[in-house]
Amino acid sequence: MPASKKADIILDGRTLEGGGQLVRIALGLSALTGQSLKISHIRGNREGGRGGGLKAQHLACVKWLGAACGAETTGAEIKSQELLFVPGNPVSSPLPYTRSTQEDGSTIFDTRIDIGSAGSVGLALQAVLPFILFSPPAVEEIDGRRPLVRLTITGGTNVSNSPSFEYISQVLLPTLSRIGLPTIEALLESRGWSTGGSNIGSAVFTIPTMKAGESLARVVLQSPVETVEADICPSRIEVTVIATQSVWETLQEQVPIFLDRHFGKDFSKSSAKLKMTHQNSNHDKRDYLLFVATVVHDGQENRLGSDFLLQGQKGNKLAAAIERAIASLAVDVRSGALVDSHMMDQLVVFQALAEGKSLVWRGVSEGGATRESTLHAATAEWVGRSILGSRLSGGKGHGVDFVATCRGV
Repeated sequence: MPASKKADIILDGRTLEGGGQLVRIALGLSALTGQSLKISHIRGNREGGRGGGLKAQHLACVKWLGAACGAETTGAEIKSQELLFVPGNPVSSPLPYTRSTQEDGSTIFDTRIDIGSAGSVGLALQAVLPFILFSPPAVEEIDGRRPLVRLTITGGTNVSNSPSFEYISQVLLPTLSRIGLPTIEALLESRGWSTGGSNIGSAVFTIPTMKAGESLARVVLQSPVETVEADICPSRIEVTVIATQSVWETLQEQVPIFLDRHFGKDFSKSSAKLKMTHQNSNHDKRDYLLFVATVVHDGQENRLGSDFLLQGQKGNKLAAAIERAIASLAVDVRSGALVDSHMMDQLVVFQALAEGKSLVWRGVSEGGATRESTLHAATAEWVGRSILGSRLSGGKGHGVDFVATCRGV
C-alpha cells in the first residue's frame, strides 16, 4: 500500500486498556475481514505511559496472521509503536499450513507459532483463533468432515496476567463449545513459566473449523438470576495446584477453610463436591493455582474460573492470595453471571462475529445494579465496533454475519 493511501481502519493503541489485547483482536479481525489496519501508539498505556510497542508474542501473531492472509506489513519489529497491516491475496501467499493424512485416513493441517520467549501461549491463541475458526485452510469439507487444524504454540503456558493453559483447557474451551463453536482439544507438551527464570513450553490445540457457509448463532448466556443471592452455590469446585510439595500441603489445609468461608461447608476436605489435584512444580518460585466452579442453570453447566500465579509467597502472603482468588470467584458466582469476569472479554469477538443479537449477562453487583464491563471487555467491544460495525453496549451484541462480511482463505 502506498504510504499516501489511508488504511481502512486506523486505531490509537492508547484507547481504553491501551495494551496488547487491542493489538491482538484488531489484527485477527483485520486478517479475517481483509480490511487494512494501522495501529499507532502500540501498547501506549504500558511502560508508565511511554508505550511498550510490540513484544515477541505480538510480533509472532503479526507474522502468522500475515502469512495466513497474504498481508504486507510495515513496522513489524520488536518495540515498534506503529504497525501497518494490509491483507492481500492469500491464494498466492505461502500459507502457514502443512497438510498431512492421519492414520485413520482423515486430513489435518499443521501450523505453529513460535513466540521465541515465555510470552503467553494463551494470548497468542486469542489473536489467531477467530481467524482459524472462520477462515479454514480448506474451502470445503474433507472426507465429509470439518477441516481440522492442529496448532502448536511455543512460549509461556503459565504467565502472569494472562490465561494459563489450565484456564484455557478447563474454562475457555468448554465455554466456547457451550456457545456453539466446534469442540477444541488442548494438549500440554511442556510447561513454560515467566517466574523462577523464564523458560519456554509448548501446547497443541486441535481445532475443527467452521464449515463452508456455516455461521455462529447468536451468543446467549443469560442467567435467570437477576439479583445477588448469597446462597447461589456451585455444584462442584475443582482446584488445580501446580506447586512444590510444601505449598501443596499448606493448600490442602487452607483451601477448604476459605471455601467454607465464601461458599459454605459443602466444600470441606471430605466433600465429594470438592476435587483437588496436584502436580509438583519442583521449583519454589513456580506455584500456580486455579479454582473452577461449575454452576448449573436450566440444566446447563457453566464453568467459572479464578486463578493466580505465585512467586514464592509463603505464610500470610500465600493465605491472602488464596483467599483473594476464592473471594473473586465467589463474587462472580453470586452475581448470577454464567461466565467469570475474565471470560467476558474473551467472548466479545465471538459475539461480534455471531449472527443476530448476542447477550452475555454480566450479573449484578451486591447493590443490585448490573455489573459494568471490565476495561478489557470494553476495549474488545471498541475494537469490534471499529472493525465490524457491531454494537455491543449494555451487554447486547448486534452481531455480524461472517459469511457475508469476512473473506475466508
